[in-house]
Amino acid sequence: MKAPMDVDRQAPNVAWTALNNLVAGILVYGGLGYLIGLYFGKSQVGLAIGAVFGLAASTVLVFYRLRHLDSGSQPQREA
Repeated sequence: MKAPMDVDRQAPNVAWTALNNLVAGILVYGGLGYLIGLYFGKSQVGLAIGAVFGLAASTVLVFYRLRHLDSGSQPQREA
């Protein structure tokens, strides 16, 4: 079991990591959507769809990681 001080020190790191994941998801998938939209001639639509998809995907990732953080185990990474 972790001491209360360890948990308090991790909280800002977890918050910044969650925020970074959300922003990165929007930027990466928004950029991909924009490029796909350019190919089809609808860059604004592709950007919007990509940004919404990126927000949804990164939100799921953040909830998945926080759920495993609360249970005390780290998510397994596949090689």
